[in-house]
Amino acid sequence: FKEARERPREGNGRVSPREHKSQSGTPATFTYKMPGKRVKHSGFFVGAVSRAGVAEAKEGEWEVADASYVLEFQSRIVSREITEPVESVAGAKVVLTPVEGKEGWYRGSGMLGYQTGPPPNRDPCSNLVMGHGTTGFEVAGISIKLSEGTGAGSSQTGSTDIELHYLIHPTHETVRPWTMVEFKCVPGKQLPDPFFYMMYAVARGADEINLLKGWTYVGKDGVVARKVLRGNCGDSCEDQTIFTLKEADDGAAQPK
Repeated sequence: FKEARERPREGNGRVSPREHKSQSGTPATFTYKMPGKRVKHSGFFVGAVSRAGVAEAKEGEWEVADASYVLEFQSRIVSREITEPVESVAGAKVVLTPVEGKEGWYRGSGMLGYQTGPPPNRDPCSNLVMGHGTTGFEVAGISIKLSEGTGAGSSQTGSTDIELHYLIHPTHETVRPWTMVEFKCVPGKQLPDPFFYMMYAVARGADEINLLKGWTYVGKDGVVARKVLRGNCGDSCEDQTIFTLKEADDGAAQPK
């Protein structure tokens, strides 16, 4: 392989080496370092020569592609209310696609699955909250800026600047307030009560309900960064929510 050169030549990155030989079981390897600011059609071209003559380099041009990501969401909320013992778990996975014309920005939408119900030892003289199903989970926009390198012992180092704008649609649980019938506590009339949706909003507060910053860089096993949230819903619940940004594999990057 020879004549490795940048495409375009002006304001682009750097490819090295300029020539390299491949052998059986040992492929030729080229390294391309992008410029600080990506230029249109960033990449490089490599020509090829075989023993029989010049090889046609149909696959000789390499262009930097947009990264593909997946955002995962896991949340668990446990009520502290003695008169309404309930636990809710929810999860979502959203494939993110680049926003045209906005470098470093992605968006996507998916479904959030949730399961809400009482503990096994629920007092019959307490409200019964139940429900399960799916609701919408939308990423209106997420800005992903990464700075990665190699530290001591070839360990991965880096930092990240992520800004997530997201929206969770209402869930559809119900509550049956307890009532007294013939000196016994029994569930009353069923009423709408979007437990997870409401408690998640209370736990997050105005600052985090639709916007998240301050992510922690991971850079390991396909995990790019993580954001861990904890709340107490004004002392009425215990909440832990984890957002995980991952590199997408080929299957996830191209949803059908």
